[in-house]
Amino acid sequence: PVLEALGVSAEEIRVKGVVLSYPVVSALYPTHEASFANLAGMPFEDMSEEVKAKYSLETSVTEDSPAAFIWHTATDRCVPPYGSIALATEYIKKRVPVTLRLYPYGIHGIALANKITSRIPEAFVPTAEGWLDGSVEFLETLT
Repeated sequence: PVLEALGVSAEEIRVKGVVLSYPVVSALYPTHEASFANLAGMPFEDMSEEVKAKYSLETSVTEDSPAAFIWHTATDRCVPPYGSIALATEYIKKRVPVTLRLYPYGIHGIALANKITSRIPEAFVPTAEGWLDGSVEFLETLT
């Protein structure tokens, strides 16, 4: 009824692609536990494996999932990259377009990784500066 009232079809508003930057996407691997505790409304240590799986994106990837550009740094201690790797793996298994860029170093929250957005030296990561241009190029392939 809502789509009809708006005069659009589900296909017209379907998300074709997403960009995930150092995302918290899986509770099944080392992760940012506080994010999942907030999401589930319970302490992380009290979550069963079933609950963790319910909140882990890689368990819900289907052939109809939107394409994804995922980037992370290998040395992110706040949000380890394991969830990004697991999510990209599921995309590959389901044959959904995915790009995973795993940069060798960088702290969590490096933004554009350039001198403009880096308020501290650890956030300037020249090897990761290209993620934004890469994500735009990726999304342009989805039209």
